[in-house]
Amino acid sequence: MGKIEFNRGFPTQRGVDQLFEIQDFQRATQLYQWAIPAIGVMGFERANIANGTTGETDWVIYDDYVPREGILTPNTEVSYVMTFPDLQTTGPLVLDYSAGKIAGIVMDYWQRPQFDFGLTGPEKGATGGKALLLGPGQKAPDDVADYHVMHLPTRVTCIGYRILDRSEKDKVTPLNKLYPYGERNNPPPPKVITATKDYTQSAPRGMAYWEAVNELIQREPVEERDRFFYAMLAGLGIEKGKPFAPNDQRKKLLEDAALLGEQISRALTYEKRFIPNNRYRPDARWEFALVVNPSQREANYDQLDPRTQWFYEAIGASYAMITETPGVGSIYLATYRDKDGDWLDGGRSYRLHIPPNPPMQQFWAVTVYRYAHSLPQRKIERGSVFKHQRAPEERGRLGGPVFWADGSHRQGKQLGADGAG
Repeated sequence: MGKIEFNRGFPTQRGVDQLFEIQDFQRATQLYQWAIPAIGVMGFERANIANGTTGETDWVIYDDYVPREGILTPNTEVSYVMTFPDLQTTGPLVLDYSAGKIAGIVMDYWQRPQFDFGLTGPEKGATGGKALLLGPGQKAPDDVADYHVMHLPTRVTCIGYRILDRSEKDKVTPLNKLYPYGERNNPPPPKVITATKDYTQSAPRGMAYWEAVNELIQREPVEERDRFFYAMLAGLGIEKGKPFAPNDQRKKLLEDAALLGEQISRALTYEKRFIPNNRYRPDARWEFALVVNPSQREANYDQLDPRTQWFYEAIGASYAMITETPGVGSIYLATYRDKDGDWLDGGRSYRLHIPPNPPMQQFWAVTVYRYAHSLPQRKIERGSVFKHQRAPEERGRLGGPVFWADGSHRQGKQLGADGAG
Protein backbone atom coordinates (compact mmCIF):
# COMPACT_ATOMS: atom_id res chain seq x y z
CA MET A 1 0.00 0.00 0.00
CA GLY A 2 3.02 2.28 0.32
CA LYS A 3 3.57 5.08 2.80
CA ILE A 4 0.32 6.50 4.16
CA GLU A 5 0.05 10.28 3.86
CA PHE A 6 -0.72 12.40 6.92
CA ASN A 7 -0.76 16.18 7.42
CA ARG A 8 -0.50 17.53 10.97
CA GLY A 9 -1.67 14.21 12.35
CA PHE A 10 -4.63 13.92 9.99
CA PRO A 11 -4.70 11.70 6.91
CA THR A 12 -4.77 13.48 3.59
CA GLN A 13 -7.49 12.44 1.15
CA ARG A 14 -5.00 10.03 -0.40
CA GLY A 15 -4.23 8.75 3.11
CA VAL A 16 -7.92 8.18 3.78
CA ASP A 17 -8.25 6.23 0.54
CA GLN A 18 -5.19 4.16 1.43
CA LEU A 19 -6.47 3.34 4.92
CA PHE A 20 -9.89 2.28 3.66
CA GLU A 21 -8.30 0.12 0.98
CA ILE A 22 -6.15 -1.55 3.65
CA GLN A 23 -9.22 -2.11 5.79
CA ASP A 24 -11.17 -3.63 2.89
CA PHE A 25 -8.26 -5.87 1.94
CA GLN A 26 -7.72 -7.11 5.50
CA ARG A 27 -11.42 -7.83 5.91
CA ALA A 28 -11.57 -9.68 2.61
CA THR A 29 -8.70 -12.00 3.57
CA GLN A 30 -10.52 -12.88 6.81
CA LEU A 31 -13.84 -13.31 5.01
CA TYR A 32 -12.17 -15.74 2.63
CA GLN A 33 -11.29 -17.95 5.59
CA TRP A 34 -14.68 -17.51 7.26
CA ALA A 35 -16.53 -18.78 4.18
CA ILE A 36 -14.37 -21.84 3.52
CA PRO A 37 -16.62 -24.51 5.12
CA ALA A 38 -19.67 -23.45 3.12
CA ILE A 39 -17.76 -22.98 -0.13
CA GLY A 40 -16.39 -26.52 0.31
CA VAL A 41 -19.93 -27.92 0.49
CA MET A 42 -20.90 -25.82 -2.52
CA GLY A 43 -18.06 -27.39 -4.48
CA PHE A 44 -19.38 -30.87 -3.73
CA GLU A 45 -22.95 -29.78 -4.52
CA ARG A 46 -21.76 -28.46 -7.89
CA ALA A 47 -19.99 -31.76 -8.52
CA ASN A 48 -23.31 -33.53 -8.00
CA ILE A 49 -25.00 -31.17 -10.46
CA ALA A 50 -22.21 -31.68 -13.00
CA ASN A 51 -22.81 -35.43 -12.73
CA GLY A 52 -26.48 -35.12 -13.63
CA THR A 53 -28.65 -34.44 -10.59
CA THR A 54 -31.98 -32.83 -11.44
CA GLY A 55 -34.02 -33.46 -8.29
CA GLU A 56 -33.47 -32.37 -4.70
CA THR A 57 -33.32 -35.97 -3.45
CA ASP A 58 -31.04 -37.41 -6.15
CA TRP A 59 -27.97 -39.23 -4.85
CA VAL A 60 -24.60 -39.40 -6.62
CA ILE A 61 -22.18 -42.23 -5.93
CA TYR A 62 -18.46 -41.52 -6.30
CA ASP A 63 -16.83 -44.89 -6.78
CA ASP A 64 -14.50 -44.77 -9.79
CA TYR A 65 -11.12 -43.12 -9.41
CA VAL A 66 -11.54 -40.21 -11.83
CA PRO A 67 -14.67 -38.62 -10.31
CA ARG A 68 -13.16 -39.07 -6.86
CA GLU A 69 -9.99 -37.19 -7.83
CA GLY A 70 -11.60 -33.83 -7.15
CA ILE A 71 -13.02 -34.63 -3.70
CA LEU A 72 -11.11 -33.03 -0.84
CA THR A 73 -8.97 -35.74 0.80
CA PRO A 74 -10.89 -38.88 -0.16
CA ASN A 75 -9.46 -42.37 -0.24
CA THR A 76 -9.97 -45.17 -2.73
CA GLU A 77 -11.09 -47.79 -0.23
CA VAL A 78 -14.71 -46.65 0.15
CA SER A 79 -17.55 -45.41 -2.04
CA TYR A 80 -19.02 -41.97 -1.33
CA VAL A 81 -22.76 -41.36 -1.81
CA MET A 82 -23.89 -37.71 -1.59
CA THR A 83 -26.96 -35.50 -1.86
CA PHE A 84 -27.65 -31.81 -1.15
CA PRO A 85 -31.39 -31.14 -0.80
CA ASP A 86 -32.85 -27.68 -0.32
CA LEU A 87 -35.29 -28.09 2.56
CA GLN A 88 -37.11 -24.88 1.65
CA THR A 89 -37.97 -26.47 -1.68
CA THR A 90 -38.77 -29.97 -0.45
CA GLY A 91 -40.33 -29.32 2.93
CA PRO A 92 -39.59 -31.83 5.72
CA LEU A 93 -37.57 -34.78 4.44
CA VAL A 94 -37.31 -38.36 5.65
CA LEU A 95 -33.87 -39.98 5.61
CA ASP A 96 -34.64 -43.71 5.58
CA TYR A 97 -31.32 -45.52 6.09
CA SER A 98 -30.36 -49.17 6.17
CA ALA A 99 -28.39 -51.44 8.45
CA GLY A 100 -24.93 -52.57 7.46
CA LYS A 101 -21.43 -51.24 6.93
CA ILE A 102 -22.08 -47.64 6.09
CA ALA A 103 -20.91 -44.51 7.89
CA GLY A 104 -23.24 -41.61 7.26
CA ILE A 105 -23.65 -38.02 8.34
CA VAL A 106 -26.10 -35.14 7.99
CA MET A 107 -24.44 -31.71 8.12
CA ASP A 108 -25.67 -28.18 7.68
CA TYR A 109 -24.15 -26.04 4.93
CA TRP A 110 -21.39 -24.86 7.28
CA GLN A 111 -20.34 -28.49 7.84
CA ARG A 112 -21.60 -28.68 11.40
CA PRO A 113 -22.77 -32.25 12.06
CA GLN A 114 -26.44 -32.69 12.86
CA PHE A 115 -26.87 -36.47 12.82
CA ASP A 116 -24.82 -39.63 12.27
CA PHE A 117 -26.29 -42.80 10.83
CA GLY A 118 -24.99 -46.26 10.07
CA LEU A 119 -22.16 -47.71 12.15
CA THR A 120 -21.63 -44.44 14.00
CA GLY A 121 -25.32 -43.65 14.44
CA PRO A 122 -27.74 -44.50 17.25
CA GLU A 123 -28.43 -48.00 15.87
CA LYS A 124 -24.69 -48.71 15.40
CA GLY A 125 -25.45 -50.30 12.02
CA ALA A 126 -27.38 -53.19 13.58
CA THR A 127 -30.68 -51.96 12.17
CA GLY A 128 -31.85 -49.20 9.92
CA GLY A 129 -33.71 -46.12 11.07
CA LYS A 130 -35.43 -42.92 10.02
CA ALA A 131 -34.54 -39.28 10.56
CA LEU A 132 -36.85 -36.35 9.90
CA LEU A 133 -34.99 -33.30 8.58
CA LEU A 134 -36.57 -29.89 9.14
CA GLY A 135 -35.29 -26.67 7.62
CA PRO A 136 -35.32 -23.16 9.13
CA GLY A 137 -38.80 -22.24 10.31
CA GLN A 138 -40.30 -25.68 9.63
CA LYS A 139 -42.29 -27.34 12.39
CA ALA A 140 -42.30 -31.04 13.14
CA PRO A 141 -45.52 -32.90 12.28
CA ASP A 142 -47.51 -34.47 15.10
CA ASP A 143 -46.61 -38.06 14.22
CA VAL A 144 -42.83 -38.27 14.70
CA ALA A 145 -42.58 -41.10 17.21
CA ASP A 146 -40.57 -43.30 14.84
CA TYR A 147 -38.13 -40.60 13.75
CA HIS A 148 -34.96 -38.94 14.93
CA VAL A 149 -36.03 -35.31 14.49
CA MET A 150 -33.38 -32.85 13.30
CA HIS A 151 -33.85 -29.07 13.04
CA LEU A 152 -31.26 -27.75 10.61
CA PRO A 153 -30.13 -24.09 10.66
CA THR A 154 -29.49 -23.89 6.89
CA ARG A 155 -31.76 -24.34 3.88
CA VAL A 156 -29.45 -26.71 2.05
CA THR A 157 -28.11 -29.71 3.90
CA CYS A 158 -25.25 -32.04 3.07
CA ILE A 159 -26.10 -35.73 3.44
CA GLY A 160 -23.57 -38.41 2.65
CA TYR A 161 -22.47 -41.87 3.55
CA ARG A 162 -19.47 -44.03 2.91
CA ILE A 163 -19.91 -47.64 1.85
CA LEU A 164 -17.06 -49.35 3.67
CA ASP A 165 -17.18 -52.45 1.48
CA ARG A 166 -17.25 -51.21 -2.10
CA SER A 167 -18.25 -54.63 -3.41
CA GLU A 168 -21.65 -54.12 -1.75
CA LYS A 169 -22.44 -50.75 -3.33
CA ASP A 170 -25.12 -52.10 -5.69
CA LYS A 171 -26.79 -53.82 -2.76
CA VAL A 172 -26.56 -50.88 -0.37
CA THR A 173 -27.59 -47.85 -2.44
CA PRO A 174 -31.19 -48.97 -3.13
CA LEU A 175 -31.74 -49.35 0.62
CA ASN A 176 -30.98 -45.75 1.59
CA LYS A 177 -33.78 -43.39 0.68
CA LEU A 178 -34.61 -39.72 0.93
CA TYR A 179 -38.17 -38.49 0.33
CA PRO A 180 -40.62 -35.82 1.47
CA TYR A 181 -42.49 -36.56 4.68
CA GLY A 182 -45.74 -36.36 2.72
CA GLU A 183 -44.66 -39.42 0.68
CA ARG A 184 -43.80 -41.54 3.70
CA ASN A 185 -46.64 -44.02 3.13
CA ASN A 186 -45.51 -44.78 -0.41
CA PRO A 187 -41.89 -43.66 -0.69
CA PRO A 188 -40.31 -43.67 -4.14
CA PRO A 189 -37.14 -45.69 -4.80
CA PRO A 190 -33.94 -43.67 -4.58
CA LYS A 191 -32.45 -42.20 -7.73
CA VAL A 192 -28.73 -42.96 -7.64
CA ILE A 193 -26.45 -41.50 -10.32
CA THR A 194 -22.97 -42.90 -10.89
CA ALA A 195 -20.43 -40.09 -11.04
CA THR A 196 -18.26 -40.00 -14.16
CA LYS A 197 -17.12 -36.37 -14.39
CA ASP A 198 -13.66 -35.13 -13.52
CA TYR A 199 -14.80 -32.21 -11.37
CA THR A 200 -12.78 -30.53 -8.64
CA GLN A 201 -14.47 -29.70 -5.37
CA SER A 202 -11.71 -27.32 -4.25
CA ALA A 203 -12.65 -23.70 -3.66
CA PRO A 204 -12.66 -21.58 -6.82
CA ARG A 205 -10.10 -18.83 -7.16
CA GLY A 206 -10.25 -15.15 -7.94
CA MET A 207 -13.63 -13.50 -8.45
CA ALA A 208 -15.27 -16.93 -8.76
CA TYR A 209 -14.74 -17.35 -5.01
CA TRP A 210 -16.60 -14.15 -4.19
CA GLU A 211 -19.38 -14.99 -6.64
CA ALA A 212 -19.79 -18.25 -4.73
CA VAL A 213 -19.86 -16.33 -1.44
CA ASN A 214 -22.54 -14.05 -2.87
CA GLU A 215 -24.61 -17.09 -3.91
CA LEU A 216 -24.28 -18.39 -0.37
CA ILE A 217 -25.32 -15.08 1.21
CA GLN A 218 -28.35 -14.68 -1.04
CA ARG A 219 -29.62 -18.19 -0.29
CA GLU A 220 -28.91 -19.03 3.34
CA PRO A 221 -30.36 -17.38 6.46
CA VAL A 222 -28.22 -15.07 8.58
CA GLU A 223 -27.05 -16.55 11.87
CA GLU A 224 -26.34 -14.47 14.96
CA ARG A 225 -22.72 -15.59 15.08
CA ASP A 226 -22.14 -14.20 11.56
CA ARG A 227 -23.69 -10.74 11.69
CA PHE A 228 -20.37 -8.90 11.89
CA PHE A 229 -19.07 -10.92 8.95
CA TYR A 230 -22.15 -9.90 6.98
CA ALA A 231 -21.40 -6.29 7.87
CA MET A 232 -17.90 -6.64 6.45
CA LEU A 233 -19.26 -8.33 3.32
CA ALA A 234 -21.71 -5.47 2.82
CA GLY A 235 -18.79 -3.05 2.80
CA LEU A 236 -17.29 -5.11 -0.03
CA GLY A 237 -20.50 -5.10 -2.06
CA ILE A 238 -21.96 -8.47 -1.04
CA GLU A 239 -25.29 -7.97 0.71
CA LYS A 240 -28.43 -10.07 0.98
CA GLY A 241 -31.13 -8.93 -1.43
CA LYS A 242 -28.80 -6.73 -3.48
CA PRO A 243 -26.86 -7.38 -6.70
CA PHE A 244 -23.11 -7.96 -6.50
CA ALA A 245 -21.53 -5.67 -9.10
CA PRO A 246 -17.98 -4.67 -8.11
CA ASN A 247 -16.05 -2.21 -10.25
CA ASP A 248 -12.62 -3.03 -11.65
CA GLN A 249 -10.76 -1.60 -8.67
CA ARG A 250 -12.84 -3.64 -6.21
CA LYS A 251 -12.42 -6.78 -8.34
CA LYS A 252 -8.64 -6.39 -8.20
CA LEU A 253 -8.73 -6.02 -4.42
CA LEU A 254 -10.96 -9.09 -4.01
CA GLU A 255 -8.83 -11.20 -6.33
CA ASP A 256 -5.67 -10.30 -4.42
CA ALA A 257 -7.38 -10.92 -1.08
CA ALA A 258 -8.60 -14.34 -2.20
CA LEU A 259 -5.06 -15.26 -3.20
CA LEU A 260 -3.61 -14.18 0.15
CA GLY A 261 -6.54 -15.72 2.04
CA GLU A 262 -5.84 -19.06 0.43
CA GLN A 263 -2.13 -18.85 1.24
CA ILE A 264 -2.94 -18.08 4.89
CA SER A 265 -5.36 -21.02 4.92
CA ARG A 266 -2.65 -23.26 3.55
CA ALA A 267 -0.22 -22.07 6.22
CA LEU A 268 -2.80 -22.85 8.92
CA THR A 269 -3.16 -26.33 7.47
CA TYR A 270 0.54 -27.13 7.42
CA GLU A 271 1.55 -25.29 10.61
CA LYS A 272 -1.29 -25.47 13.14
CA ARG A 273 -0.06 -22.72 15.41
CA PHE A 274 -3.40 -22.62 17.24
CA ILE A 275 -2.85 -26.08 18.71
CA PRO A 276 0.64 -26.78 20.09
CA ASN A 277 1.82 -30.33 20.77
CA ASN A 278 -0.42 -31.77 18.07
CA ARG A 279 1.85 -34.66 17.15
CA TYR A 280 0.64 -38.23 17.48
CA ARG A 281 3.91 -39.03 19.22
CA PRO A 282 6.72 -36.72 20.34
CA ASP A 283 9.20 -38.56 18.08
CA ALA A 284 6.90 -38.46 15.02
CA ARG A 285 6.13 -36.04 12.24
CA TRP A 286 2.61 -37.44 12.13
CA GLU A 287 0.00 -35.14 13.62
CA PHE A 288 -3.73 -35.20 14.19
CA ALA A 289 -5.34 -33.78 11.07
CA LEU A 290 -8.84 -33.08 12.43
CA VAL A 291 -8.56 -30.70 15.38
CA VAL A 292 -11.63 -28.53 14.91
CA ASN A 293 -14.47 -29.11 17.33
CA PRO A 294 -17.24 -30.53 15.10
CA SER A 295 -19.64 -27.94 16.59
CA GLN A 296 -17.06 -25.26 15.65
CA ARG A 297 -17.57 -23.76 19.12
CA GLU A 298 -15.50 -23.19 22.22
CA ALA A 299 -16.79 -22.05 25.59
CA ASN A 300 -16.35 -18.35 24.87
CA TYR A 301 -16.06 -18.06 21.09
CA ASP A 302 -16.70 -19.78 17.78
CA GLN A 303 -13.65 -21.30 16.13
CA LEU A 304 -12.12 -19.67 13.07
CA ASP A 305 -8.55 -20.85 12.44
CA PRO A 306 -9.22 -24.53 13.29
CA ARG A 307 -12.19 -24.72 10.94
CA THR A 308 -10.25 -22.85 8.24
CA GLN A 309 -7.47 -25.43 8.56
CA TRP A 310 -9.66 -28.51 8.32
CA PHE A 311 -12.18 -27.41 5.73
CA TYR A 312 -9.50 -26.00 3.46
CA GLU A 313 -8.04 -29.47 3.12
CA ALA A 314 -11.02 -31.75 3.76
CA ILE A 315 -14.78 -32.18 3.58
CA GLY A 316 -16.94 -33.24 6.51
CA ALA A 317 -16.56 -33.46 10.28
CA SER A 318 -18.34 -35.42 12.97
CA TYR A 319 -17.76 -36.50 16.55
CA ALA A 320 -17.16 -40.03 15.27
CA MET A 321 -14.11 -38.68 13.42
CA ILE A 322 -12.39 -37.49 16.59
CA THR A 323 -13.32 -40.28 18.97
CA GLU A 324 -10.65 -41.81 21.19
CA THR A 325 -12.80 -44.87 21.88
CA PRO A 326 -11.27 -47.97 20.22
CA GLY A 327 -13.48 -49.66 17.64
CA VAL A 328 -15.79 -46.68 17.19
CA GLY A 329 -15.54 -44.14 14.38
CA SER A 330 -12.20 -43.18 12.87
CA ILE A 331 -9.08 -41.15 13.43
CA TYR A 332 -7.01 -39.18 10.91
CA LEU A 333 -3.27 -38.60 10.98
CA ALA A 334 -1.37 -36.53 8.45
CA THR A 335 2.17 -35.48 7.72
CA TYR A 336 3.45 -32.78 5.39
CA ARG A 337 7.14 -33.31 6.12
CA ASP A 338 9.62 -36.17 5.97
CA LYS A 339 11.60 -37.43 8.95
CA ASP A 340 14.17 -34.63 8.52
CA GLY A 341 11.49 -31.95 8.70
CA ASP A 342 11.62 -31.10 4.99
CA TRP A 343 8.41 -30.49 3.07
CA LEU A 344 7.24 -33.50 1.09
CA ASP A 345 8.10 -33.17 -2.59
CA GLY A 346 6.03 -34.78 -5.34
CA GLY A 347 9.16 -35.14 -7.43
CA ARG A 348 10.81 -37.48 -4.94
CA SER A 349 10.24 -41.01 -3.66
CA TYR A 350 9.45 -41.72 -0.02
CA ARG A 351 9.42 -44.90 2.00
CA LEU A 352 6.94 -45.56 4.79
CA HIS A 353 7.45 -48.37 7.31
CA ILE A 354 4.31 -49.72 8.94
CA PRO A 355 4.55 -52.21 11.83
CA PRO A 356 2.64 -55.47 11.45
CA ASN A 357 -1.01 -55.74 12.51
CA PRO A 358 -2.02 -52.08 12.81
CA PRO A 359 -5.01 -51.82 15.18
CA MET A 360 -8.28 -51.45 13.28
CA GLN A 361 -11.78 -52.87 13.10
CA GLN A 362 -12.95 -52.07 9.56
CA PHE A 363 -9.90 -50.94 7.58
CA TRP A 364 -6.96 -48.61 7.47
CA ALA A 365 -5.61 -46.79 4.46
CA VAL A 366 -2.62 -44.64 3.56
CA THR A 367 -3.52 -41.99 1.00
CA VAL A 368 -1.22 -39.65 -0.92
CA TYR A 369 -2.60 -36.25 -1.95
CA ARG A 370 -1.48 -33.43 -4.13
CA TYR A 371 -0.91 -30.09 -2.42
CA ALA A 372 -4.51 -29.22 -3.42
CA HIS A 373 -5.63 -32.11 -1.16
CA SER A 374 -7.10 -34.19 -3.95
CA LEU A 375 -5.98 -37.55 -5.29
CA PRO A 376 -3.08 -37.70 -7.76
CA GLN A 377 -4.25 -37.25 -11.34
CA ARG A 378 -3.51 -40.75 -12.57
CA LYS A 379 -5.54 -43.25 -14.52
CA ILE A 380 -4.74 -46.07 -12.13
CA GLU A 381 -5.77 -46.32 -8.51
CA ARG A 382 -2.64 -45.29 -6.68
CA GLY A 383 -4.02 -42.53 -4.45
CA SER A 384 -4.83 -44.76 -1.50
CA VAL A 385 -2.00 -47.16 -2.03
CA PHE A 386 -2.61 -49.78 0.59
CA LYS A 387 -5.23 -51.33 2.82
CA HIS A 388 -5.13 -53.80 5.69
CA GLN A 389 -5.80 -56.82 3.49
CA ARG A 390 -3.57 -55.75 0.58
CA ALA A 391 -0.11 -55.44 2.06
CA PRO A 392 2.68 -56.53 -0.31
CA GLU A 393 4.98 -59.39 0.57
CA GLU A 394 8.01 -57.16 0.89
CA ARG A 395 8.78 -56.62 4.58
CA GLY A 396 10.69 -53.85 6.31
CA ARG A 397 13.20 -54.16 9.06
CA LEU A 398 10.46 -53.70 11.64
CA GLY A 399 8.48 -56.70 10.43
CA GLY A 400 5.77 -54.66 8.71
CA PRO A 401 5.19 -53.82 5.03
CA VAL A 402 7.33 -51.21 3.29
CA PHE A 403 5.32 -48.77 1.18
CA TRP A 404 6.52 -46.41 -1.52
CA ALA A 405 4.41 -43.35 -2.17
CA ASP A 406 4.85 -43.67 -5.96
CA GLY A 407 4.73 -47.47 -6.17
CA SER A 408 8.40 -47.72 -7.14
CA HIS A 409 11.35 -49.47 -5.51
CA ARG A 410 13.93 -46.73 -5.98
CA GLN A 411 15.92 -45.40 -3.09
CA GLY A 412 14.41 -42.32 -1.54
CA LYS A 413 13.92 -40.34 1.64
CA GLN A 414 11.98 -41.90 4.48
CA LEU A 415 8.75 -40.71 5.97
CA GLY A 416 10.11 -42.49 9.00
CA ALA A 417 10.59 -45.97 10.36
CA ASP A 418 7.68 -47.26 12.40
CA GLY A 419 5.65 -44.33 11.16
CA ALA A 420 7.94 -41.99 13.06
CA GLY A 421 8.54 -39.70 10.11
